[in-house]
Amino acid sequence: MSWIKNFTIAIVEENYTNIGELIDTMPHFETLEEAQTACALIQEALVIMEREKANTFEAMQKLKKTRKFIDTSPDSYLQEYRG
Repeated sequence: MSWIKNFTIAIVEENYTNIGELIDTMPHFETLEEAQTACALIQEALVIMEREKANTFEAMQKLKKTRKFIDTSPDSYLQEYRG
């Protein structure tokens, strides 16, 4: 299967690992049409990666807030336990 087809599949599946691996192994394109297609696909991959980056950042911020909330009341769990 050609690089362009594999890259298209990786984009449709939003498979970040395959996208990265395919970008690392990008071939030299023989025609202008192939190069333009690859360029368009790479731009779409960038959109996907930026969206994933934003989602990851948001998740990290939520975890940070949760951790801060838990750390601000270290003795509260001891008061609740009646064992």
